[in-house]
Amino acid sequence: MPKTRPMLSAFLFVLALSQRTPADQPLAQEDGPQPEKKQSDIYGDSLPTRAVARIGTVRFRHGASIEAVAYSPDGQTIAAGDKDGVIRMWDAKTGSELWKARVYRTVVCLAFAPDGRSLASTGRSSGASALILWDSRTGRDSRRFIETKESIQAVAFSPNGNVLAAGIPNEHCIRILDASSGQELRRLTAFTDEPSSLSFSPDGKFLAGPGLDQEIRIWDSTTGKELRRLGSGETVRFSPDGNRLAVGGHDGIRIFEVPSGKLATQLKMNSGELIAFLPDGATLLVGGLGPIGLYDLARGKQARHIGRYWGSILSMSLAPDGKTIAIASTDGALRLWDLATNKQVFPANAISSVVYSASIAPDGKTVATAGHGEGIKTWDIATGKPRRSLGEPDEVAWCLAYSPDGQTVAAGSIENIRLLDARTGQVIRTLKKDRQGSTSCVTFSPEGLTLACADLTSAVPLFDVTTGKVRLRLSAPDHFVSTVLFSSSGKFVMTASNDGQLRLWDAAAGQALRAFPAHSGDIAGFAISPDGKAIASAHRQGPTRVWEVSTGRERTKLGNQHDSIKALAVSPQGLKLAAGEAAGPILIYDLVTGQVLHKLDGHRGEVESLAFSPSGRYLVSVSKDTTALVWDMSGLGINQVNQPPTGLSGPQLNMLWSDLADEDAAKAYRGILVLSAAKETVPFLKEQLESMSRAFPERKKRIERLIAGLDSDQYKEREKATEDLRTIRDDAETLLRQALAGQASPEVRRRAGAVLAGMQGNPPSAETVRVLRAIEALELQASPEARELLETLAKGAKEAQLTQEARACKCVSCSLKVLDQRF
Repeated sequence: MPKTRPMLSAFLFVLALSQRTPADQPLAQEDGPQPEKKQSDIYGDSLPTRAVARIGTVRFRHGASIEAVAYSPDGQTIAAGDKDGVIRMWDAKTGSELWKARVYRTVVCLAFAPDGRSLASTGRSSGASALILWDSRTGRDSRRFIETKESIQAVAFSPNGNVLAAGIPNEHCIRILDASSGQELRRLTAFTDEPSSLSFSPDGKFLAGPGLDQEIRIWDSTTGKELRRLGSGETVRFSPDGNRLAVGGHDGIRIFEVPSGKLATQLKMNSGELIAFLPDGATLLVGGLGPIGLYDLARGKQARHIGRYWGSILSMSLAPDGKTIAIASTDGALRLWDLATNKQVFPANAISSVVYSASIAPDGKTVATAGHGEGIKTWDIATGKPRRSLGEPDEVAWCLAYSPDGQTVAAGSIENIRLLDARTGQVIRTLKKDRQGSTSCVTFSPEGLTLACADLTSAVPLFDVTTGKVRLRLSAPDHFVSTVLFSSSGKFVMTASNDGQLRLWDAAAGQALRAFPAHSGDIAGFAISPDGKAIASAHRQGPTRVWEVSTGRERTKLGNQHDSIKALAVSPQGLKLAAGEAAGPILIYDLVTGQVLHKLDGHRGEVESLAFSPSGRYLVSVSKDTTALVWDMSGLGINQVNQPPTGLSGPQLNMLWSDLADEDAAKAYRGILVLSAAKETVPFLKEQLESMSRAFPERKKRIERLIAGLDSDQYKEREKATEDLRTIRDDAETLLRQALAGQASPEVRRRAGAVLAGMQGNPPSAETVRVLRAIEALELQASPEARELLETLAKGAKEAQLTQEARACKCVSCSLKVLDQRF
């Protein structure tokens, strides 16, 4: 037998692939008309292959935080560079991308030449960083002037465009270059740290910037002679007439008279690193850590705030006419704000929605999305067209979840969780959290009566949806929980923590049942199979791992050690896994073979979350590029091979029955797959499982005698009954809990409680594991014969583990009402 086992295993695995079950048939259709294949979104921008809709827009959007932005001198275009090293040129009126380039690891600085034909850029790279001049119309790399180990933080063109100044940190100087040839004209020795700002006066006579110890200096731009020092600061800007110099820093803004160097005005604020004079010279635009404001320099006071925006503002640029400001922030969205109306400017017929989280309604027709301060909106899943808004227009939500009946949407924010009516958008109830913090995940229990919340703390509250009160808390001290999910039965809660552990909790009692040592650090992606029997988890570095819930053992690995996965989702059929990479693509795995079925490529930023529609027809992906894409998964089938000429023999079935109890979860899973595909499985398992079901009444009587023995007058009998119950374990659990719920004596309570406590944190017995896996094979096969057998098993004694597992199967849920009348 040992010699034939490898050949037999190979044969059985091929058999499993050849006889794929009804789950591999064409995907069910959501109700209503199906969308036509589209080549562009509702704004006219192209869609990637297999995408049918885009929620949000790619206009003025980067895949990462925008580090630098600059208006062209004619105001027709805007250049922006992001943390991923991508420079994009945008049409300022339409928001369309004109060109893009990537040469840096991170873009640091951008500046247009006065004639607008060239764009200077600097950035950080793994090797040498370069000062590059681009043809602003074509995006071609036209000239490279300086290469340095450290990134150049500041560049500036002279008003006539003949001279280019660049601060070189490692050389502690400013290089003055001929803008045409790149030839060095002179050096100004000044810097001990990275300079953040350089500014030429409008007539080109002066150059200002931070010098030694961040002290601001003004130089003669022709001779390089130092003319004046103005104290400390980080950012400098000359007024339009050149008579004043604004100096910004952490402690506010100071305005100096250039001819005399005297301080004219001082504006106290927490931050003032970003400054710009309006064309009238009487008003100063100031941004930084706080909100952007317009300041009246004559009065020395703030006139008003500018707009609504979210994320830290990293850069801003004023249009040449002084009417519009381009704001770049960490959320990857470039926003244009009209200074006169104090409203966001956006291309006609386009919606500026930023998508950070999404949830699909149970009917599979609607997607709800939220962006920070963008409000909560609902969209048609097939077309991406907007439907209605929920809550307040500026509703802030970090995560969303539809209730199982589709009537309610839970929206988690820093302060609280709000339950919104999905039809009217009105607030039904506000759930108060213990402490303020970013809510990373909200999820409803299957029956919709409980809501779990993860907010990057060690405690996970379970709210009663009806009363809004916390029913109980799951607490794992010293570990921050990032994700929480209910099992399909609602009996268990799974959490993912920053210590790399997956934890299984009793949803009713709040007790930790067991932990899975899944990864060495933060768990980035986390998904439960539809039947609740498997968990997929991913780390920011390494393969995706699939775990068996009942034992906590690993079933398989997907991908390799170099993967960086952020999001996971299992298809409703349970045979496909979608994995979103940090670089943007989405991999669709066959969970049986581990092979990649397809690669969906179209996001500009890393994928934050994934969700299949209830039928599995659509996959919705949310990305850091502030959009969501709806992918058509129809026709994306599982690999097929020819059916082997023979089925399973008796010895082979017995061998597989043995494998179902094996400690090797990977071997057992292969056995499950083989049994799920073979026509001989149902008759074989019917004999095995019905025999166990028929034997349970006698087993139950023995357990009841042992529980009674816990209260014996004889110490030895009490000890033996306790030990025997520990041996029986899983089948005794329900009866032990019933005893504790009744009028048990103190001795029975003590001993029964100790036996139950010993079960916590330990996997089930080998015999119970075999039952669980056999039920999974039948449910996965999903044939009429398999369903009939499961329904028969579900009618057994309600205390039996076999009965409980059969009743939990979705394919017998339609019969539960009838069964519940018996129980």
